[in-house]
Amino acid sequence: MANPDKPAAHANSFDMVRLIAALAVVVGHFCPMAGRGDPLDGWWGTDEDLGGFAVLIFFGISGYLITESVLNGASTRFYAASRLLRIYPALLVCLVVCIIAGMFLTRADLSEYFSSQTLQFFFGNLFPFFWQEQRALPGVFAPPWDAVNGPLWTIKYELACYIVAFGVFMLPHRMRRYGFAALCGAAVCIWFAPVEAWQMMPATLENRVLRLEYFNMGFFRYYAAIFFLAAVARIIVANSPRRWLGVFFLMGCVLVLFHGTPIGLLAVLATVALAGICVGSSPLLYFNGKYRRTFGDLSYGTYLYGWPISLTCVLWLLPLIGFWPAVTIAVAATLTVAWASWKLVERPALRLKKFVPTEIPSTSANVAIGLS
Repeated sequence: MANPDKPAAHANSFDMVRLIAALAVVVGHFCPMAGRGDPLDGWWGTDEDLGGFAVLIFFGISGYLITESVLNGASTRFYAASRLLRIYPALLVCLVVCIIAGMFLTRADLSEYFSSQTLQFFFGNLFPFFWQEQRALPGVFAPPWDAVNGPLWTIKYELACYIVAFGVFMLPHRMRRYGFAALCGAAVCIWFAPVEAWQMMPATLENRVLRLEYFNMGFFRYYAAIFFLAAVARIIVANSPRRWLGVFFLMGCVLVLFHGTPIGLLAVLATVALAGICVGSSPLLYFNGKYRRTFGDLSYGTYLYGWPISLTCVLWLLPLIGFWPAVTIAVAATLTVAWASWKLVERPALRLKKFVPTEIPSTSANVAIGLS
């Protein structure tokens, strides 16, 4: 009998779904920057907008693919190396690029520009658990859109989900699916805790600040619930795409029975993420692999560079050429920079995984993990 932990290898559409989600984040930010309303703001009684729904799809795909990787036998070293190589090389280069670009955009003197704020922008986004993230650079842009790269704050919660999921490796291989189910149950329980946002406040011990205070549990519980619900969806669907019908039927029943309640809200958000996963796991947008072979995976680069490019286009081009030409140029420029990021940074970094011991079968080698 086939092992249900190991789905049959097939062409999938995850690259394209992630790119569409990343572009949705770009457009979702461009609209309010340009003074326009978000097309999905408050959809179905949620507090999410177009970009917010796209981020849920990112977290869902991450949870689904990480579960697949673990169930297929990934070693702990391969798991950790894959996460680090996928996130950090491109993030490091992006932060450096933002700081260099800020030198030409800032209204401040260079002596003022290279200050503690700039250092905090770099280290706070590179190591967000130990420094408060700084989104602005001195003299670059202006309120209310003074953040140089707004979306970077979500990476911390993606990393937190990876760290929590790492605990599954403490279980025997055959028990790891139950570990994901337990984490899902815990995440859903935390989702219903009667607080709006939990913040680890600064604390002092012998006049020393404990550097783990920059973590908002309100945000984490939000994304962790989606991440681990997607993990359980992977376990349920296994190697039978037809089981997606059962998953969506269950979500539909929850929506009908609990509409207007926190359970119903979670069902709406999870359904959006699961829909992205369902399309991604199918060959619907695979196009015989032409996108991947021609361009690569542009989603992470699009996510990293979409905000600063969009804001620059809003400030410099929008007054001259109008909304649609400006957003078109912003998207084209973002995709161009994302392509360069993939070719020069991300793909070379990912190739280093071949030096890390792994137990993943060759049929699963094409599974990409993370925000990419």
